[in-house]
Amino acid sequence: MNIEEIERLVAGGESATLEFKQTTGELQKGMETACAFLNSDGGWLLFGITPGMRIVGQQVTDRTRQEVAHYLRKIDPPVEVEAEYIEIPDHPQYYVIAIHFDVNQCRNSPYCYDGRPFYKVESTTALMPRILYEDKLRRSNPQRFSWENTPDDGISPDHLDMELVHQTLYDGIASHRIPALTMTLQEPIKILRKLGVVGEDDVLFNAALVLFGKEPATRHPQCKVRLARFEGTDKVAIRDQTVCAKNLFEQYNAVVDFCLKHLNLSGRVDGAFRKDTLTVPLSVIREAAVNMLCHRSWEAQNMTPTVAIYEDRIVFQNPGAFPNGTRWQDFADNRLNSRPPNPTIADVFYSRGIIESWGRGIGLIMEECLKKGLPPPHYETLASSVSLTIRFQANLGYLQKSAVQSVGESENARRIKQKILDFCKTPRSLQEILELLQMKDKKWVRRHYLVPLLDGELELTIPEMPNSRQQKYRTRETGNSLPVIPPSHPPQSEL
Repeated sequence: MNIEEIERLVAGGESATLEFKQTTGELQKGMETACAFLNSDGGWLLFGITPGMRIVGQQVTDRTRQEVAHYLRKIDPPVEVEAEYIEIPDHPQYYVIAIHFDVNQCRNSPYCYDGRPFYKVESTTALMPRILYEDKLRRSNPQRFSWENTPDDGISPDHLDMELVHQTLYDGIASHRIPALTMTLQEPIKILRKLGVVGEDDVLFNAALVLFGKEPATRHPQCKVRLARFEGTDKVAIRDQTVCAKNLFEQYNAVVDFCLKHLNLSGRVDGAFRKDTLTVPLSVIREAAVNMLCHRSWEAQNMTPTVAIYEDRIVFQNPGAFPNGTRWQDFADNRLNSRPPNPTIADVFYSRGIIESWGRGIGLIMEECLKKGLPPPHYETLASSVSLTIRFQANLGYLQKSAVQSVGESENARRIKQKILDFCKTPRSLQEILELLQMKDKKWVRRHYLVPLLDGELELTIPEMPNSRQQKYRTRETGNSLPVIPPSHPPQSEL
């Protein structure tokens, strides 16, 4: 380090990775910032710089050096850093004291100074919230502080949906991620052991309940996901909302279904066939849902993942953080392999074939949004959560109006929808609707007929449980007929 490098740092001005102090009389505050650097992205701590960004230096004696070393020893866990003393050419015996904290060389986060943890909030230093500290502590030693692998002797296979457990096993065999020989397993505990959610003493882990539990939220209130569709671009008015307090597989389905319900389908005719696409690609929705549920933190019982759909964007948010010393960009360009905070839960999702490949989630989201022509997705790390924002090409209200007026929906499709609305004046199950239409493909009927109708003319009889086996569809009392709109060509920019 030399004076020219110091000048370049000072010229950089205010930054979350720079802290300037005029004298070592501010060592206490300076070391709080040093602790925050270690808990964040690292940085430079420099003494001998005035608030006006002038390099004045200070006199350095043996006592000064001893004080700096003494205060550095108050950082716990201990760090191997050295203070550099750079003499100012125009002022002999005056020095700038520079200390660099490289977070990539310090992997024992979280750090405390004098018994208290600090972290950076933009360019300021603040006391770290307890939730964030505990989450960093768990991430620093996943084996010791693993919530998902904590045994719970209060649960047994009776608390689990064993049909879902068997389905997971069969899906894993079908996707060649579980050996075919496991098909012979019959005892529930052996199947659960194969899926990695049981300890050596056959006590079920927390992961078993949140993955397969019949009512996991009764034991873990944070095992739920909140879904909302807002009017406009803020949270003032809510059009639709629901809470899914089921196991993670049902939460995953609830997220996808909610997005299918509220994100518009747009289409174009290619030859003799119509091609429909969502406002946000379905692959992106699925990947974002998996990341949100698998990588969430479980420690705080009052924090849950959320999905918020606005007119201009969709936001996925979950409690947690990226692994220590990493940023989301490190995973977007495949520089780092996947490091899931809940590897047991992620392994089960992977075995079932829901996660396609390790470490490709963020990169896939970026690529698919680019192909769709959407703005680049934006990740933001907050004090105790991570959010993913995906902006639309145009507001949903405009897209919905364009879709109704487009040539995309044929007369036959409108006729089928009206037939469904007339039929559902008495609540009907999906199977009854399939029989009415003489169709067998449930996914096709749901996606092309039921989901579009659910945004207005049709409603669920059990809206808080979209995937319930007792679910039925019912025509709303008002607006229960489709307007006949003559087809017209949409603006060219919308095709």
